[in-house]
Amino acid sequence: MDTGGRVMPRASRRWAMLMMARATRRGEAGARVRRVVWRGWYMRAFYPAAGGMVRRSSHPQRGPVRGWASRCSGAMLTGSALNQSMPVAPPVVLPRCPTSLPASRCRSVGLAEFRVDASMGWSLAWLCPLAWVAGTAIQLAQRTVSSPAVHALAMAVAVGLMAFAVWATRRPPYWLGRGAACVAAALLLGWGLTGMRATARLAEAVPSGWQGREVSLCVQIDGLPARTAWGVRVDAILLGAEEQGCPGARPARKRPFQRLQLQVPEGLAMTALRSGEVWQLRARVRAPDGLANPGGHDAELGPFARGVRAVASVRARPEAPVRMAAAEGWSAGWVERARHAVREAIAQAVDNPASAGVLAGLAVGDQSAIERDDWAIFRQTGVAHVVAISGTHVVICGWLVAWLVRRLWGRVPALALRWPAPEVARWVGVAGAAGYAVLAGWGLPAQRTVWMLLIVSLLRSGARRWPWPLVCLWAAAGVLAFEPWAWRQAGFWLSFVAVAVLMNDGSARQPGREPEPDKEAGSPPNGPDARPARPSRRRAQALWAQGRELLRVQVLVTLSLAPVTLACFQQFSLIGLVANLVAIPVFTLLITPMALLGVVWSPVWVLAAHGVDGMRSVLGWLAEVPHATWSSPEMPLGLTVGMVAAGMLCLRPWPWRLKLLLGPLLLPLAWLPPAWRVLPPPAHGFQVVAADVGQGSAVLVRTARHALLFDAGPAMGREHDAGERVVLPLLRALGVAQLDTLMLSHEDADHAGGARAVLGGVPVMTLHHSLPAGHPLLTPSREASGPRPEARPCEAGQVWTWDGVRFEVLHPFAPRPDRFDGRRGDGNAHSCVLKVSVPAGAGPAAASLLLTGDIGHAEERALVARHGANALSSTVLVVPHHGSAGSSGEALLKAVQPREAVVQVGRRNAYGHPSPGVMQRYTQHGIAVRGTPACGAWTWDSTALRGSCWRDTTARYWFVRDGRD
Repeated sequence: MDTGGRVMPRASRRWAMLMMARATRRGEAGARVRRVVWRGWYMRAFYPAAGGMVRRSSHPQRGPVRGWASRCSGAMLTGSALNQSMPVAPPVVLPRCPTSLPASRCRSVGLAEFRVDASMGWSLAWLCPLAWVAGTAIQLAQRTVSSPAVHALAMAVAVGLMAFAVWATRRPPYWLGRGAACVAAALLLGWGLTGMRATARLAEAVPSGWQGREVSLCVQIDGLPARTAWGVRVDAILLGAEEQGCPGARPARKRPFQRLQLQVPEGLAMTALRSGEVWQLRARVRAPDGLANPGGHDAELGPFARGVRAVASVRARPEAPVRMAAAEGWSAGWVERARHAVREAIAQAVDNPASAGVLAGLAVGDQSAIERDDWAIFRQTGVAHVVAISGTHVVICGWLVAWLVRRLWGRVPALALRWPAPEVARWVGVAGAAGYAVLAGWGLPAQRTVWMLLIVSLLRSGARRWPWPLVCLWAAAGVLAFEPWAWRQAGFWLSFVAVAVLMNDGSARQPGREPEPDKEAGSPPNGPDARPARPSRRRAQALWAQGRELLRVQVLVTLSLAPVTLACFQQFSLIGLVANLVAIPVFTLLITPMALLGVVWSPVWVLAAHGVDGMRSVLGWLAEVPHATWSSPEMPLGLTVGMVAAGMLCLRPWPWRLKLLLGPLLLPLAWLPPAWRVLPPPAHGFQVVAADVGQGSAVLVRTARHALLFDAGPAMGREHDAGERVVLPLLRALGVAQLDTLMLSHEDADHAGGARAVLGGVPVMTLHHSLPAGHPLLTPSREASGPRPEARPCEAGQVWTWDGVRFEVLHPFAPRPDRFDGRRGDGNAHSCVLKVSVPAGAGPAAASLLLTGDIGHAEERALVARHGANALSSTVLVVPHHGSAGSSGEALLKAVQPREAVVQVGRRNAYGHPSPGVMQRYTQHGIAVRGTPACGAWTWDSTALRGSCWRDTTARYWFVRDGRD
C-alpha cells in the first residue's frame, strides 16, 4: 500500500492490515473502516496523496459514516481493493483542493467543502487563542475591576458574535466577517470571564467587625500543610463563623469568604493536620496583605489567585481548637492526604532532614520542605528549576507510563487488534503525566506540560501536525482559562520560554531528516575497502555525540532563559551552565525517578538521599565561586518583551549578519542606561527610598554615583530577614551594585536584623554604626561579599560630600562605651542620626532629609540644644522610633519643621505604632505623614520635592485596600 513517503510504525501497519482483513472476511467492512478511521491516523497514512474529500458515505444497514470518514479522500473509498467489497453507496466526491494551496493545508482545515478558503481555518487557529490570551492580559493590567454590568454586556456581545459566526454563510463576502467575529468573541470572552471571576473574589472580604478581635471559626483543611519556623501554614475552607457554629462538612449559606489560610503556632495540638479534617477554633483574622517594594514579588497576587481572602492566626485561649470530623478513605482532600503520607514516609526513611526535604519536593512538589540554605545554593547556581516540579519531570513520568503500557498491551493480541498499542500508550501516558502533576501540586509548569501533551496527543490521533508556536499558544490559552492570574507569575514565562526554545530548535534542525551515514557518529564509513568500526569505538563516538548535543542544548536553554530570568528576578547565575550540565542529568534521570519509585519501595529513598547529598556538596562548591551571579536593574515591560524576542530569534539558523541586527536589543543584558530603569538615579541632588519592611527600618539614599543604606530592616522569624527578602531585591532592581556606606543606627533586631544578608549580598565599602564593641556584625564573616568594610562608630561631627550632597552625623555625641554581652542594651539612646542636605545653590532647590533612628524625647531635646533649629530644619523627616509615644516631641517638630514625614511600621504590630497621639501632633503642625503599610515603599526626590507611594504607582485591583494600619 502506498504511504506517500511516510513511514508507519511496524506495529501500526500490522494492526491496520489485520483489522482490514478481518473486516473484509466478516463482511463488516463499513463498520470496521469507520472504527479504523476514527481510532487514528492509519487509514489516512495509507492514502495521503488523494486530492478530493468525501462529504458523507452511507451504509445501507449501519447508517452514515461520519467523523474522520468525512475527511478521508475519495480515492480511499473508491479505488482501494478493500472498498470494492464494501457494501456502501458511491461517495460524493467534492472538487479537489485549489492548486494554489498545499494539500496538507486543505486536509488540516477539515471542512466539508473546499470552496472555503483553507487559510481562514489556519488564521482562526492562530488568532482565537491569541485573542483569548490578549483579553486575559488586558484584564490583569487594569487598576480597578469594571462593573458587573460591563462584564455581562461583554459576554452578551461575545455570544452574539459567535451566533453570527455560526449563522453567516461560507460564501464571500462573509468570510472576513466570520473570522473577525470569532476573534472578537474570543477577546471578549477572555476579558469578561476573567473580570467576572475577579469581581466574585473581590466581593469576599474580612468583615470590618472582625478587625482586632478573636473570632470563632469552623474550617475544613484543604491543602498540604507546610511546616515553617514558627509552626504550620495551610489553606482551608470556611464552613461557618461565630453564631453559625460548625454545620459539618457542608458550608453555611452566608459566608464572608470561602477560603482562608491558617497559621498554627508551634505547640498547639492541631499541628498534625490532615486535608479534609473539620476543626472548630478561635483565631484572629486579617486580610492577606503583603509588602510592596521595587523588585519585590507581588505578595498579594498569590493568595488572590488561589482564592484565599483571609489569614487566620489560631489562638489556644480561651478555647483550644477541637477537631469535629476526621478525614478518611476517599473523602474530600484524599489527594492532599496522599501527598502528606508520601512526605511523612520520606521523612521517616531518610535521616537527613535536608535531603528528605529535597526528595519531598521532587516527589510531591512540597517546596516548603526544602531548607533555606539549600534554596540559596540552588538559586545561586541556577538549578532551582531542577529541584522544583518542572515540565521535564512530568514528561518523564508520562513517558515511563506510556513505555510500560505499550510493552504490555502489545503482548495481548485481542487488545492489540481492537485498540492499537501506540494509541493506548499515548493516552495512558497523558493520564499518567496528569496524575503525577496533580500529585505534585498542579503547579504552572506541570499545567503547561499536561496541556501540551494533551494537544499533541489529539493532533497525533487525528493525523495532524501543528507548528510548535501554535501548540504553545493553545497550551497558554488553556492554562490561562483555568488560572488567568498565572500571566503575572514568573513560572509561567520561564516554563513557556524554555519549551518554546527547545521546540524551536527541534523544528529548525528537522529531526525527521535522516542523517548522512558517513557523518553520523558510530556509523561505518562508505567504500569497498571500508572496515566497520569496533563496537567499543562506536559506543564512544555515540557517547561523544550525545555529550556534544547535551552541551549544545544546555547552552541554548541557558542563553534563552537569561533575559527572562533577569527580567523576573534581576539576577542570573553565570555558573548555571556548568551546574546544570551536572544537575539536570542527575536529578532528572536518577534522583527524581528514585524519589517516585520510593513510593512503592521505600529503601530506594535512602539511595536517592545519598545522591542528593553528593549534589549538594558539588553545588555548594560551585556557589562559592567568585562572581557566580550577574545582576541587572529592573527593566520596563516593553524592553523586556523585545529582549526576549530578540534572544529567541538569535537562536534561529539565520545568517550571522542578520543576527547582528538584533544585537542592540540584547545590550540591556550587559548594561541598562540609567534613564531606562524603572526608578533611575537622580542626575542632581539625592533620592530617598523608604522601603516597606514591616516593623523595622531601611532607607536607601542615592546620589548620582553613590548609595547609602540607613539600617537594613528587621529579622523575620528564625529563617528569614528583610535584608534577604526586601533590601537585596530592592538594590538589584534599582541597579545598586555597591553600597558606599551602610549605616546601622543601633543593634536592635528591627534595624540591624537584615545586616548580615546585606553584607553577604552586596559589596559594602564603609560600615557606620552605633554597635557595642564585640558585636557579631563587627567580626569578619566568610559570607561577606567583597572586601571587609571599614567600620566607623557614629559620632557627631562626621561630615562628607557626595556629588554635591552633604552628609552629616548629628548623634550620638560620643561612641558607645559598652561591650556586647549577648543581652539587649539601651541602643535607642545611642542611635545614629544623619542629615542629608543639598545646600542652596548646589542644586535646583534646597532640600534635606533627617534620619533619626529610635531616639526618644531626651535625645531629641539634646539634639535641639546642641545643634539648634537651623541645623535640624529639614524638608523630610523619618519619624523617630516608628511613631512611639515616647518620641516626636514638640521640641523636635518645632525645630525640624518638615513638609512631609514617613513612618516605617508593621501592619497591626504588637506595639501599637504609630501612636495616635503622636500622629495627632504631626497633624497639628501641618505635617503630611506617609505610612508604609498603606503606601508601600515611599520614594522622594530632592529635585522635584515630591514623594510617591510604590503601591499607588503599581496599583492593581487585587491589592488589599483596607486594614493596613
